[in-house]
Amino acid sequence: MRLPSLLLINDLSGFGKVAISASLPLLSSCQIETSLLPSVLLSTHTAFPNPYRCTLQHDMSAILKHWETLNLSFDAILTGYFNDDAQIDYLLSHLPKHQLLIVDPVMADNGHLYRGFSNEYPMHMARLCQKADIIMPNLTEACLLANRNYLSTYTYEDIQHLLETLHTQLHVDTIIITGISFDKQSIGAMFLHQGECHYCSSSYIPHHFFGSGDMFSALIAAFTLHHIPLPQGVQMALDFIVACLHDTCASNREITHGIIFEKQLHQLHHLIKGNYYDTK
Repeated sequence: MRLPSLLLINDLSGFGKVAISASLPLLSSCQIETSLLPSVLLSTHTAFPNPYRCTLQHDMSAILKHWETLNLSFDAILTGYFNDDAQIDYLLSHLPKHQLLIVDPVMADNGHLYRGFSNEYPMHMARLCQKADIIMPNLTEACLLANRNYLSTYTYEDIQHLLETLHTQLHVDTIIITGISFDKQSIGAMFLHQGECHYCSSSYIPHHFFGSGDMFSALIAAFTLHHIPLPQGVQMALDFIVACLHDTCASNREITHGIIFEKQLHQLHHLIKGNYYDTK
C-alpha cells in the first residue's frame, strides 16, 4: 500500500525543536512519506539570542526548478514560516503538483507581526491562503488575514464571525484558528469546516511552548491524509500535544529547547489506526 506523500516547507533550526525539527518526526510516525523544502536555515530558533540565519531564497528557487524537470507531485503540501514575501510570491508561481494545500501562516502572535516582516507581509500570505484547502492561523494571524483589529478579548460569537469573514474573503473551505480559550482551564482550536463551526479543547498548561503550533499543523495534515474526520483529528492532535507538554514539564529542562515528543511518538500508530489516544 502506497504511503501518503507530503512536501513540508518551513524553516530548519540546528538546535531547538521547532518547524521542520518538530514536524518531521510526527509525520514519519504517522506513516507520511515526507519531502523537505527549507525556507530558512538557523543555528537555533529565534527565542535564543543572536542566531545565525541563512536565507535560502536562491536555494529554494533552484530546488523548485529542478523538481519541475522531474515532474514531481505530492498528495499534500504543508507550508509554515517563510523568510519574506518574495519567497511566498515565488512559491505561488512554482507550486509543485499537489492534491491538498495546507497553510500554517506563521507570521505573528500576541497581537504583533514577528520581527523582520513588513506590514505588507500579511497581504502576500493571504494570497497563498487563497490557494489553500486548509489554513491554520493563530488568533493574531487570523485577524491580520481578515484585515481587522486584534481581538484581545473575545466571545464564541466573535471567533465564529472571524471564521466566517475569512471564509468569505479567502474562499478557504476549512479554517482552524488555534490558541482559542474560553476559560482559564482549557485551550484549543475553533474551526469552520463544511459550513459548520466547531470547538475542541484540552488542558491549559501556563507556559509558552515553542514548536507546539508546528506539531499541531503536522498532525492535522497527517490525520487529513489518513481520512480522519476533522473534528476528531483536531481533538486527537490537542490531546497528543498536551501529553507531550506534560513530558516536557516533567523533564525540568529549558522549555526553549523544544517539546519532548519522543516519548509519545509510539501513540501515533494508535491514532491513525484506531483513532484513540492511549494515556497509559
